[in-house]
Amino acid sequence: TKIQFNFQLRRSEDVHIIVPPGSYSVTSNSACGTQTHLVHTKPGQTVDLRFLKH
Repeated sequence: TKIQFNFQLRRSEDVHIIVPPGSYSVTSNSACGTQTHLVHTKPGQTVDLRFLKH
C-alpha cells in the first residue's frame, strides 16, 4: 500500500501524520535536493523526522 501526501511548505513547519504500524519511506524535495528517511513504526510509536537544509 502506498500512502502519499503532498505539502507545499515554504519554511520550517511541523507536520503531523497518523499512519498504521509498518514501514514507510518519507521523502522531502526542495531546491537543495531530495532527502529520504526510512521509518519502521510499531503500535503506539511516535517518530520525529527532521529534514536538513543544505
